[in-house]
Parts: sequence; structure tokens; C-alpha cells
Amino acid sequence: MATTGHHRAFVVTDRGLRAAGVVDRVLKILDSGGIEYAVHDEVAPNPATGNVDAGARRARAFGPAAVVALGGGSVLDAAKGISLLAGNPDAVAADADQLWEAADGLPLIAIPTTSGTGAETDGFGVIEDAGACRKVYLGHPSVKPRIALLDPELTLGLPAPATAATGLDALVHGIESLASRGASPVSVAYATQAVTMVSGALPTAYRDGSDLDARAALMLGADRGMLPAIAAGAVADAVTKNAPLLPSEAEVLEILTRVY
Repeated sequence: MATTGHHRAFVVTDRGLRAAGVVDRVLKILDSGGIEYAVHDEVAPNPATGNVDAGARRARAFGPAAVVALGGGSVLDAAKGISLLAGNPDAVAADADQLWEAADGLPLIAIPTTSGTGAETDGFGVIEDAGACRKVYLGHPSVKPRIALLDPELTLGLPAPATAATGLDALVHGIESLASRGASPVSVAYATQAVTMVSGALPTAYRDGSDLDARAALMLGADRGMLPAIAAGAVADAVTKNAPLLPSEAEVLEILTRVY
């Protein structure tokens, strides 16, 4: 916390992690350090602009603090938006396209509880703007996590279906990078390592969710896998960003074929 310049924490998470006791484990650490905190556990899956705006209002009311994002990709994405909007009191999440040159948001610490999106490595989140029937990138250089804490013990309780779904997300990030026409020796090196780690660890983590070594390899592979995926283009998000209707599977396949 000290490295963020703050001694207060605004914890962003979801109700599922609160009910599972994961949030309490983090709060005990904050208590032991004498850190004042508030908890916002209202993040929904695939958060929408209204969900982010509600979190930002609570963060502004709490006052200056570091934002601690505890959860999967949805929580991490929402926390980036909350952080940015907290530093820009007149803005709302639907203004995402105009916020890339906004004032700095609150500093962010990311604690992922899944191994898939790699959202702890970048400064933007994908948020649904239901009013405009599109997804938007809500982000800013200032909300790229200052610190990412990768603790595989936090993923031990993740059910097998969620382990598979998030693990395949990480695997596709690496494969997408390897297949990209814009691949470079650096991106290929990262992606090859990511695919190797994820493909080797995912079957074991799926069969035995208590295997800490497999969980650790999966988490690290997912984190490294995101770096080349950014360079590769993140086609899936780009396809839906400004579309009034979600494209069909055949349309997505056609776009991927043209790109790769």
C-alpha cells in the first residue's frame, strides 16, 4: 500500500467472493496493517456502465485511497473504471471514448482470483454500454495496476467449469498471438511460453483443483499470455466494440480468417 502513496483502501470485488470468504482473508491483512478500508462488492459479471458508475460514486464518497481489485476479469475491469471515474468527478462510464486523456485515476492494486483474462497487466477494461448497444474500452495509463499480486491459493476454490473456461481464455490469448500476422520474435517468445504453461497445467488443475503447482503454473501462464495478446489485436473485443448487435459465430469466424 505504501508504494501507492495511500494508507486507505477501497476494495472492489463481488458478492460471490465475499460469500466464499476470500474477501475476508484480504480484509484481515488490511486490519493487521492498520489500513482503513471500504468494500464495494456489487460488481456484476460482464459489468455495465451503470455498475461502474455506482462503484465510482462510492469511491468518491470514501475519499482518497488506493483501489484494491479482488476478483476475476469482470472485477478487475470494473475497478479500473471506478478508479478512473473517482479521479474525474464529472465523468461517467459512458464517456469512455473521451477519457483517454482525462485526469489520473486512483492508483490500483490487482489481485486476480482466476487465471484467464490477464486483466492485471493492462490499463483498460471492457465495459458494456447497454444504452448504446456496444462494449467500450474504459481506461487510462494511470489505472494500469501499480502492483499485481498473483497468489494461486486464491484460485483453489474455483470450480472445474470456471477453471476450464478461464484457462481456455488464457490459452486462446497465446494462440491468437502466435497466429497473428503482426507477430514478432518477442511476442512469439511470450506466447509460446504462455501456451506451454497453460496447456500443460490446465488439465491437471481441471481434474484436481487442489493441485497448487498446477494452479500456480496456470496463473503465471495466463499473466504472461496477455502481453502478446495486446500486440496481436484482441480481435474478439474489437469486433463487438461498436457493433449495434453482437455478430454471429459465422461472422466472427470470417473476421478472424481475414485477420489471421
